[in-house]
Amino acid sequence: MSGLIDKIQKHIRKKPISFHMPGHKNGRFIPKKVKNLLGEKYFKADLTELPGLDNLYAPEEAILKLEEKLSRYFGLPRAHLSVNGSTAAVIALMLSFFWPGEKIAVDRMSHVSLYHGMVLGDLIPEFIYPLWDEEYGLPVNKTPEAHNKSYFLTNPDYQGLIRDLTELKTDKLLLDAAHGGLIPLWRPDFFKNIAGFAVSLHKTGPFPNPLAAVVFRDKGVEVKRALNLVQTTSPSYPLMAAAEGGVDMLLKVGGRAFQKAKEFSDHFKEYLKKRGIGFFQDKYPADPLKVTIKAADLGVSGEKIAGKLRKKGIYPEAYGPGYVLFMFSPGNTEKDVKKLINIIETIKGKEKKIIIPKNPFSFQPEIKLTPREVYYAREKLVDLKASVGYTARDGVTIYPPGAPVLYPGEEITKEAVEYLQYHLQLGVKVTGIYDGRIKVVR
Repeated sequence: MSGLIDKIQKHIRKKPISFHMPGHKNGRFIPKKVKNLLGEKYFKADLTELPGLDNLYAPEEAILKLEEKLSRYFGLPRAHLSVNGSTAAVIALMLSFFWPGEKIAVDRMSHVSLYHGMVLGDLIPEFIYPLWDEEYGLPVNKTPEAHNKSYFLTNPDYQGLIRDLTELKTDKLLLDAAHGGLIPLWRPDFFKNIAGFAVSLHKTGPFPNPLAAVVFRDKGVEVKRALNLVQTTSPSYPLMAAAEGGVDMLLKVGGRAFQKAKEFSDHFKEYLKKRGIGFFQDKYPADPLKVTIKAADLGVSGEKIAGKLRKKGIYPEAYGPGYVLFMFSPGNTEKDVKKLINIIETIKGKEKKIIIPKNPFSFQPEIKLTPREVYYAREKLVDLKASVGYTARDGVTIYPPGAPVLYPGEEITKEAVEYLQYHLQLGVKVTGIYDGRIKVVR
């Protein structure tokens, strides 16, 4: 059976006349500047579910073959492609494995898609609070106690930190492994005890945004039904073709490509150690392709370091007062790494004190309403200073690093208000506060 790329190319060679969707008709009805940006071939490949091109909603041929390759790469029996990112994959897993009203152990530092899944599935969170690294101003997820319950955990996390979860003996251990797309290349047994996981193919691998996958052991009908519930029925054929090409590349040359990227990352780490610059992943088990440098060791805040890098054409993944995160991949080159090192070599500041956010997990608000209940609750705005005792209607988060101070449905405590007031006075970005007011349940 030929693959999706071959089938698309075969169709294009026919020079077809389209009386079907999409309306741009093989790129004829597209603004010139868009065509110049993306190229004519993109629009010729932007097709619909024509005979021979299969159907993501119910794949039987080339797309099914693509999904079988994904399952082989990740080492679990089943996989489905998500063209709506890990967000759709996470929600599909939650709707498949958990029952309405079920309590789920989740990391406090979880992606917003887990919260959305709890709203849709009427699930109740039991938060696992992380540790707080005061040097960097970053969370460190804890390994939960080993008792039989339902888990949906983030592993690896945004900074690449990895937890050993082998002691969690449960058939409901699910992962948001959005940043774990290359893990099979260096930890082939990583997912062996996992019931299912969501992974963003595009974040670390040879795939464009927003390609992702949901990978799992059983519940095949339920997972597919849930995924169809939350993702588009008009998937992009250029995206699906890119997914096929990307997984073929990983299966053929992924190991060699990963080792080359690791050499670049290791070279950067060696430079940091020689210069006395700490990096976060040196303290914890982590993805070898992520490096988060300690801003204080350069005497400059992370924001200023990132700004200096951008002026020279280098764009890091993320930054905060105490850190800058760099993501390496097989797409980087030796020239990239040399330029990065040369620019960092010029950064030497004398800031005596870099203000790191205080631990947002030092207090634990009580849940008053479930995610689904608060989603449908009526709201009003009150002054933050007068909000103690109310129930938060929206989430309140400090950026960076995106740490939730309050989830929707939690009681607003004096500790939470004082924490938020302190950071607002410092100029820290806080989402969920509107001109000194906060949305609460009426």
